[in-house]
Amino acid sequence: GTAVVFKPSENTPLGGHAVADLFAALPAGVFTLVQGDAEVGRALVAAEVNHVCFSGSVGAGREIAVRCAERFVSCAVELGGKDAAIVLADADLDRAADGIVWGGFTNAGQNCASIERVYVEASVADAFIARVRDRVLKLDTTTVGPVQNEAQLAIIARHLTQATTAGAKVAAQAPQPAGQIGPTVLTDIPADAALLHEETFGPLLPIVRVTDAAEAIRLTNASPYGLTASVWTKDLARGQALAHHLHTGVVTINNHSFTGAMVNAPWSGRKESGIGVTNSHIGLKELVYPKFILVDRSRGKDLWWFPHNDAALAIGRAMTVMLGGPGSKLSAVAQLLQNFGRRWRA
Repeated sequence: GTAVVFKPSENTPLGGHAVADLFAALPAGVFTLVQGDAEVGRALVAAEVNHVCFSGSVGAGREIAVRCAERFVSCAVELGGKDAAIVLADADLDRAADGIVWGGFTNAGQNCASIERVYVEASVADAFIARVRDRVLKLDTTTVGPVQNEAQLAIIARHLTQATTAGAKVAAQAPQPAGQIGPTVLTDIPADAALLHEETFGPLLPIVRVTDAAEAIRLTNASPYGLTASVWTKDLARGQALAHHLHTGVVTINNHSFTGAMVNAPWSGRKESGIGVTNSHIGLKELVYPKFILVDRSRGKDLWWFPHNDAALAIGRAMTVMLGGPGSKLSAVAQLLQNFGRRWRA
């Protein structure tokens, strides 16, 4: 079978050991845990591996893809996201608020498929924001934990400060210990704010009012990322129709993000969210080399072998017609029957 070398993020080494424990019963060498930083990752990619699966930043993913291309090694890189949730006027607002608060703040927003933008039709925006606010204010520090490292916290703080300085309003903010940023809901965000365009990877949830679904789709697709998106509506047929217009690898109707845990569901991104597929039979096929073996048990010569003659030419023309070329198929059948017997005459 396929041996695996697993390198977790240098920020979460204990999580890596927990994963390795799950495979402890396998024979030695089938699953190997390697800890380390980016330099260790580079060494692994440069080693004699056959395929690389990577989850992480756009910059690191681009470097890995280039290094793999230089060695003609395949790779699947699942990178960042700026995932949007689109709330239509006919949505179940209570369910939408519950699902979007979870999708935006689970793991303190440290999830590539976290909801980082919400586009809500203006006619229900106030009612939706009120519901989100009520739910966020009930979140405590045991429900939503802290940001994992100071470098990421600085990015989140920059997005928050830039947005509020430019006029964005804080609609709700849950408590967090000193030095952290709690789950925060923002409205009236300037269109050019980094909060709406750069990956935040943290507990900030900007809500933008839109006139209709068309505007929401346009704004969603304007992002350089294309990992996942969600549409919230009671009209399931319309939701599915709108999903086909979203430039993302995954779209969920009335839910968000959780399909990454469905082993039978393809998980992939577009644009700067990466290339390749994980999960499902499609993802498994990226981890094998296809090989086709044909055994020919016939004894005679094939029609297309040398030497060619007029009968071979007539058969070729007749088969072209049979496969959709111009001409009468009935006449082509007659040509085939007439020339099969002449093909190998001296």
